[in-house]
Amino acid sequence: MENFSTILTESAASVSIVSKGLDDVATAAKEQAGASNEIANNIETISQNTENNNLSVDQVAQAANELSLMALKQKNTLSMFKV
Repeated sequence: MENFSTILTESAASVSIVSKGLDDVATAAKEQAGASNEIANNIETISQNTENNNLSVDQVAQAANELSLMALKQKNTLSMFKV
């Protein structure tokens, strides 16, 4: 009987250790899932910011072209006046 009791006690201890290990794995998996979600959100934010930057660059290029045309028109208009 004593051996059986010892075996049960050792088995219970082993089950407890395995259970704690499984809990640790589950906790780590949840933490990693949270980190993965945060990384995905950050990548999406970077993507949106990049798209916004591209739109801004396009607007700046368009404004630069318009200013260039205005400068050319002004130069042509002022060229009629001789000092």
